[in-house]
Amino acid sequence: MKEGRPARRPVLAWVEATAPQGNESPDEHQDERTMELLMNEAGKLAVYKREAESVYFVLLFVSSTQQDEDLKMKFLRSISNLCRTAKDKGLWSGLSAFCNKYELAERIKVLLEEEPSEHLRTDVRQEAMLALGDLSYVKSVLDGKKNSIMYVCFNSVFLLPSQEDMKGPNLTRYFKTLDAMDHMLKLFIKNSPITGFWELQNILQILLPFANSHSEAICERAVGRITKLASWLATSFSPEIHSTSGGAENTGTECNMPVLGQLVGRLLLCHTCKNWQLRWEALDALHYLFRFIQKNRSTAPEDTQEPQEEAEAISWLPSPTTTDVALNFGQHLRPSQRTDVILMVIEALRDSSFYDKQEASSVLDMAIQDPASWLTDVPKIVRCIHGSVECISTAPARQRLDILILWLTNQWPMKVVRSLLKISPSSDSAALAMWEAMFSHNQTMEKVLRETLDVLQDQQLRRLPGLITDDNCIRHLALLARADVGQEDLDAVYHLQRLLKHPSQAMHSLVLHVLLPVSERPAMARRIPVLLPGIMEGLQAAKADTKLKALLLIGNVMGHVKRKQASSIALQVAGEILPLFNDECSQVQELSICLYNKVMQLVLRCHRRQMKKIVRRGLLPLFFHLSDQTQSVAKASVEALVTAADFLKREELKRLAQTEQTWRIAECLLVQDKRMVEEYLQQSLPYLQHTQVTLREAAVRFIGRAAQHCKDQSAKKIHEICSVLQPLQNDEETTVASLATQTIFILRHPRMQPTSRRCPWALCCWPS
Repeated sequence: MKEGRPARRPVLAWVEATAPQGNESPDEHQDERTMELLMNEAGKLAVYKREAESVYFVLLFVSSTQQDEDLKMKFLRSISNLCRTAKDKGLWSGLSAFCNKYELAERIKVLLEEEPSEHLRTDVRQEAMLALGDLSYVKSVLDGKKNSIMYVCFNSVFLLPSQEDMKGPNLTRYFKTLDAMDHMLKLFIKNSPITGFWELQNILQILLPFANSHSEAICERAVGRITKLASWLATSFSPEIHSTSGGAENTGTECNMPVLGQLVGRLLLCHTCKNWQLRWEALDALHYLFRFIQKNRSTAPEDTQEPQEEAEAISWLPSPTTTDVALNFGQHLRPSQRTDVILMVIEALRDSSFYDKQEASSVLDMAIQDPASWLTDVPKIVRCIHGSVECISTAPARQRLDILILWLTNQWPMKVVRSLLKISPSSDSAALAMWEAMFSHNQTMEKVLRETLDVLQDQQLRRLPGLITDDNCIRHLALLARADVGQEDLDAVYHLQRLLKHPSQAMHSLVLHVLLPVSERPAMARRIPVLLPGIMEGLQAAKADTKLKALLLIGNVMGHVKRKQASSIALQVAGEILPLFNDECSQVQELSICLYNKVMQLVLRCHRRQMKKIVRRGLLPLFFHLSDQTQSVAKASVEALVTAADFLKREELKRLAQTEQTWRIAECLLVQDKRMVEEYLQQSLPYLQHTQVTLREAAVRFIGRAAQHCKDQSAKKIHEICSVLQPLQNDEETTVASLATQTIFILRHPRMQPTSRRCPWALCCWPS
């Protein structure tokens, strides 16, 4: 028998051992013949003599159509045996071609993809990663495949149920699988055809998205792998070996590690989590990274800086804050790496992230205090804010982001304006939110609009598609905000009419941001009334800050226009203001009532008849808000009610309002305007659901008294009114529940109600 030719006896023995009992079928005979041919061909492998059985099981697996768990395990272990023996004995001849021909790496990847993500009941994952690690010894077998292989490996393990859900053998198998993964990654680095340092960076780059997962379990597993790799970087990295130039001149802070900034940023955020295991894993990884940076500094000889390095490395370890850690790293990171940290922090403010928003915000505060180090790449930061701003709704996080936008704009208005116009020349909702933050201070807004005009006149930027268009709101706002009034300003006002019809609330808010200071200039204020229909149309659905701007703007306009125009505006806006009396924001309530008071005083005789209808509708809301728990709202209501009574020439109502005789006012309303009783009842219903206890009580008392003034005193009508009050018998506030019960009782038993000529409003004052 020639040297290298496979012995026939072992093959026949294995086939006999694995073949079923009884007569062989033609198919089984064909399979045996195929295996014999494959083994004869594989006999050319240098490693074959020592690992014939391993070769057999590899070939049996690749040629089999039915692969049970036992065969999978033999296949994976056989690959490891082949690679280790070849490494130990130097028997590489033919092995690379063999592995590539039968696509062993791809088959292992398929096995991992087929593993169920809901449980870990076999050792397939563990053996697969051990086999992949061993395959990395064989040249060219994993070339171009490692990234996809690692992604499959990470998915296969990281997506498993949480560690707490694994018990007994499964938990032991889980830890062994993680160890196998770590071993595989180390071998990938060690056996990389390029330098291990760059292979390490590649692995870290693939791990980063998993470390950014919304799942704490996935994040914890990814950070655990990062910690292991960072440990290797700190303890085993050699500048002389891994430097691309072959020397040590590119080491230290000059060491080109692009992923470092993203890595530090992600680990900083993981250090803010409530999950203590994740926090300590992240802190360990940061410690190793800091040691790596310290060890490879090129600013001084190693022997002169070692004590200082050690002190700096340890100073923040016992219980460091996120800002402490960031400051330590900031001294050694490159500008681009520091920018990456800031980008990570901004993304962490999103609602979907589980990171501590307050800790993340503190890093932004630190960056603002040292902008020369942390805020150097303004365009990149602006792009990141634009991509994140709509995903941040929590008030503190959004406020901190707005502060950052405002600060950047104050420092570098040209860079911010140009960056944002390039990102979103058509002003999408995210851009509008950013413009709104920039316009929140008048001084900053002037800078922004001045820069905007300069940018829009820049010949190079004019070539950007969509930058100079009729629909570009920023352009028209900038024109409108100029100190001089000209034809362009009139055109801008015309275009703003179109913008106010835009469905976006952010657009309304942005327009009002600019119009508000403009409305303080008499010349421009007199041009704004044409915009009032658009402003009022979106008022009810707007956010509180937008409503406040609109109310202030209307007040400014009415103060600058002529009396006749002011009277016309008053009639136009008075009815739209009434619903704002019940706004959730007390500031909106107070300002709307104050503006309502003002518009009543500006109405001329020619508009009084139309205005009277609106004023009558406002009497009851003003009456209810006399009981408002917010003192400023109650005070504004008293003043407005006095003005309304004077407008309607109701002297008794005016006197009672001036002396704040609340329940005499209720009786006065019901007695002096009996035609309004039914409407008053309808107006009272929303107050039964009011969040304030005092207003719910006032509504119950008023409805009880109004029921006695109804023309319709039928049993059906009384039943309807009692049905409205009935749910309040279960009110969480006992005083409201008791008052509702008593009022229903009195309405259903009118003969038993207390009567007194001196106290005709006795029902309203029924004791609680």
